[in-house]
Amino acid sequence: MRRIQTTGTIFLGAAIALTACGGGPDVESAREHFKNPTGSTQNQAAVAASGGSLSLSNSAISVAGDGIPGRGLTAEGKIKGFNQVSIRRLWERRGRALLDLSLGRTSQGLEEANFSGAGCGDTPEAQQAYQDLIEDLTLSSAIGGALGSSSVSGSASYSLDLSTCSGSQLTGSASYEIKIEVSGDSASFTVKQGFDNVCTTDAEPECLSGSILMEASATSGLSSGSAEFITAWELEATAGAKSASLKGGVRVAATNDSGTLETLIFAKGPDGEEYSFVYTIKATADSATVTIRGSDGELSCSITNEGATGMCTGPNGSITWTAEEAYAEGWNG
Repeated sequence: MRRIQTTGTIFLGAAIALTACGGGPDVESAREHFKNPTGSTQNQAAVAASGGSLSLSNSAISVAGDGIPGRGLTAEGKIKGFNQVSIRRLWERRGRALLDLSLGRTSQGLEEANFSGAGCGDTPEAQQAYQDLIEDLTLSSAIGGALGSSSVSGSASYSLDLSTCSGSQLTGSASYEIKIEVSGDSASFTVKQGFDNVCTTDAEPECLSGSILMEASATSGLSSGSAEFITAWELEATAGAKSASLKGGVRVAATNDSGTLETLIFAKGPDGEEYSFVYTIKATADSATVTIRGSDGELSCSITNEGATGMCTGPNGSITWTAEEAYAEGWNG
């Protein structure tokens, strides 16, 4: 059943419903932390603890940001594991096409955007949801025009059995709620992805439960190609004997084709407060070159063991750290 909304009041209510009910990830908060991270790069324990959080967040980064650049593919170039359900891989291309359509731009490529690769990105459920959104926008625009309203919106939802679409690389289920909303000359696009005990099926399985939220906006004066997509997550993660409550985010610019992304990582201090750091990551198969930005400057780091160890240099010299040392000092406890 299509749900058409054409009034400003309902338009606002729909936007709140996706982000506020029951808590969950907060994209606006993530946006602020990307601009102004709160952790100090001069606090070695805090930096080390953020590296430990990064290590545990690798699966979340795969889901939220299509993985750390340079990782996530098999030797044959096939998508594996959590990268199969990357929210960017599934919905960013579709979102850009819908933003263009909603602002009255050319619909060239509208149909092509509905095919986002094999596996969980190209399921009949996702394709139907995309078509539903196009129908919503078309009908909503016609009704809004007849009523003299400049606010229109569309929505769709679906769920997936991940074992089926991933070729048994994943177990568990995922749910999706998608909204696109237009008010005057601006439009916003939001996808909420819910995970119910989603696990890899390799020898050392990793599991995620919780939700991921991706948002983007565009205006009539700019193409959707300039839209910034920000993703935030709140997840419960397990990897072997380790478990953690994860909060973070990913920011990727549309023109970013150089193999870099920004990742927001939180470290929990002995005082119970959360401190944020922004990681800009370039990865190879065995290590990652990272810039860590905090409240008081940047560090250039070489990180190994997927975040568990690292060496950084900055204005005040160099530090070498391990996440285990930070845990011993009460961080991320």
